Amino acid sequence: MGVLQCAWMELLVLGIVYRSLPYDEELVYAEDYIVDREQSRRMGLLEVYTSLLQLTHKYKKLQLDRQEFVTLKAIVLANS
Repeated sequence: MGVLQCAWMELLVLGIVYRSLPYDEELVYAEDYIVDREQSRRMGLLEVYTSLLQLTHKYKKLQLDRQEFVTLKAIVLANS
């Protein structure tokens, strides 16, 4: 069960990062739920926001496309 939970969290993180690529300093948790630094701070999620934003910036620099994100998801599932 722990392995499945770990893989599920990694898949969710990859989804957030992929959806957030077109945005600056905002995270897109869902199509209609976009969060900025101030909202994250008020919710007590500033550390999560900072970590996910750093990952988003790294992926932006790499210019990953949709196929590469799908491949990353497959690797996460295969490693679990």
